[in-house]
Amino acid sequence: MKLRFEKLTRQNLNDCLTIKHLLFPESNSDEDYEKYFSNTAISEYFVVYFNNQPCAITGWYDFDNNKEDAFMGWFGVLPNFRQKGIGSQVFDFTINRVKEHKYNYFRLYTDIIVNKESVILYTKKGMLIEPYTYDDALGNTGNFVVFTTIIKSNGNDKWNNRPLNEDCNYNF
Repeated sequence: MKLRFEKLTRQNLNDCLTIKHLLFPESNSDEDYEKYFSNTAISEYFVVYFNNQPCAITGWYDFDNNKEDAFMGWFGVLPNFRQKGIGSQVFDFTINRVKEHKYNYFRLYTDIIVNKESVILYTKKGMLIEPYTYDDALGNTGNFVVFTTIIKSNGNDKWNNRPLNEDCNYNF
């Protein structure tokens, strides 16, 4: 299956936001993209097309600007494009971009109840999983986990329940 990955631009931002709002209606963090456009965050985002139709979004961001932990940002495939291998291809593309930028860890956090299909993919990809129980709104739900792929170990392989600082991005 031939996918086209377009780096996020102002011209394809509406495609990106349409997908994001359909897949993550509980999120209120569109300002992540403004940080991207203003270069105030180290990140890359992409809109993915199949037969010229937007079908997925993906990206990554540097968690704390230390070139250590790259977190997946807004990964998702529209429902009518699922079960076709698109998610796996988009995931592989994203992790390869992180490797090209020389990060040690590729991480993501997700809600294991809401995102069951994604959890299956991340597990198939061999990611390490650990519960996120930090005393914040995300951690207190009991539903969030952190997944990690070790690219180059520096001894800090586990996330060890450090704060994700994402409470402001969700409506609980």
